[in-house]
Amino acid sequence: MKKFILLSFLGLAFASKAQSIQATPGSAQAQIKPNGNIEVNGVVKATIQNNGDIRNAQNQVIGYIKQDGTIENASHTAVGYFMSNYDVQDANHNVIGHLRTNLDVKDANNVKIGTYNERIPTAWTAVAYFFFKS
Repeated sequence: MKKFILLSFLGLAFASKAQSIQATPGSAQAQIKPNGNIEVNGVVKATIQNNGDIRNAQNQVIGYIKQDGTIENASHTAVGYFMSNYDVQDANHNVIGHLRTNLDVKDANNVKIGTYNERIPTAWTAVAYFFFKS
């Protein structure tokens, strides 16, 4: 329950310059930092705010996370879901990946595509691997 409450306050999404959030395959080059910065190949692409806002590198709001785990774009359209069982789903509720208790990040086919740091909220990791469009 504590994890779900914590996750409900975390921002969760990535976006392109067009200000939309789109689910894309994960990348081992994506990293989430303890301060909420999401980097790809060392370049900050977005920042997750504790109030549920997701901001791009220009500090513009590009998305939100709702208390129920719904991930929305800037227009409040659902684009994905982070589930309490650590599955990540797209807007159609298709599972697009998983975060496993052994700290593995896996795609929908259960193939390892990366790892995560247990000291960083798992919801942030879900964003870095599954909701980023470079």
